Amino acid sequence: MIKYIFDRVVAFFGLLFLLPILLVVSVLIVIIDRHSPLFIQMRTGRYGKPFRIFKLRTMEYDETQVGVTLTLNSDSRVTPLGRFLRKYKLDEFPQLINILIGDMSFVGPRPLVEGFANKLTGENRKILELRPGITSLASIKYANEAKILATVENPEKYNEEVIYPDKVKMELEYYYNHTFLEDLRLIWWTFLPPPYPPLCRLSGCGIYQKKRVKTNGYACSNIAQKLVEINGKEQTYKFRKQAEVANKFIVNCLRIYGGAYA
Repeated sequence: MIKYIFDRVVAFFGLLFLLPILLVVSVLIVIIDRHSPLFIQMRTGRYGKPFRIFKLRTMEYDETQVGVTLTLNSDSRVTPLGRFLRKYKLDEFPQLINILIGDMSFVGPRPLVEGFANKLTGENRKILELRPGITSLASIKYANEAKILATVENPEKYNEEVIYPDKVKMELEYYYNHTFLEDLRLIWWTFLPPPYPPLCRLSGCGIYQKKRVKTNGYACSNIAQKLVEINGKEQTYKFRKQAEVANKFIVNCLRIYGGAYA
């Protein structure tokens, strides 16, 4: 109930605050790109029910590309203005309307393009019980998904075999563990994400400065292991408090980025 009220109240005042910006951007889209400013697409919502998602238009319409679900940085359909809107996520603002009418939430699994929901099987289908969101742990991790896909030989295959399964895993974790406080944390991370590789370090927490442990070469998992080793050696109150802070940092670091980064 708290989340339900929070979503609608914040969405309402958010729309009021952003309305001038939305109007200006909409006019620019019409003048510069000569397109309707609003992009509407069918997505899969809660309990598998389809709904219309609203975005600011960032691409030119191309009949030959209808049904294509991936958009790379080099995609010629993305307009110059659209590239700017995508970079700063301004094209997502109209989704506040979706939140206001109850189709979406601020935090939740990103709404799936029609067809992808059918790929969910077994326990993974539980994420369809959640109201789709503007942001999520998976969205934060893959904020630069287009750049990642641009570096692989077969973007569509990589998305289906690597990124999509990883997103589903993270959304399922959210299904079992989400709380209102967790939602607030994810909203905060959306605007100010925690350190990411190669900056996913503990060099600033104080522990490694005190112990003189070099951190530049450690990935999240290696630092976590080193922290375990150090924890058993000192029992001072000050160190325990430092360790608590560092452990929280490690948990957040690993939850988003895993331990596979060097």
